[in-house]
Amino acid sequence: MECVCAFVKKNWDCPLFFYTGSFYSDFNGPSYQKLIRSLYQLQEKWGFHIIDLFNDAAFNQSLPLPRDILMHDGIHPCRAGYQLWWTPYFAKALSQKN
Repeated sequence: MECVCAFVKKNWDCPLFFYTGSFYSDFNGPSYQKLIRSLYQLQEKWGFHIIDLFNDAAFNQSLPLPRDILMHDGIHPCRAGYQLWWTPYFAKALSQKN
């Protein structure tokens, strides 16, 4: 992640966003939570934005359709998941960061 930050800063010096995956109870292990903590620590150093789907309880509870229609598996959205659930959230988050 830090290499991405340095590359973006050096080559474009533009806003940078990272995002986490949505919450998935079987993927609620310490490794992913450690990765997210590292992301927040790096944010302090590099000043990028984080779209944190994993820790947003409202997002994870406001499914527009049943989860099995939105998600290909527990971690990866299918087309409907991107179109109806993740993309509207990203659009709102990105528009608030201008």
